[in-house]
Amino acid sequence: MENALGIWGPQAAMMAITASFTILGMAMLLAAMFMGKRWKPSYTFEFAFI
Repeated sequence: MENALGIWGPQAAMMAITASFTILGMAMLLAAMFMGKRWKPSYTFEFAFI
């Protein structure tokens, strides 16, 4: 993929790191959708957070 995009060295490494974090984050969000609630924050906390 690096050859096709014409990138080498540190730029290729940063692109690989970014892609891996993106995939990991998407997997974590998908897992969070199927996990049960562990705690219910108060309304004040939710309002302050937003």
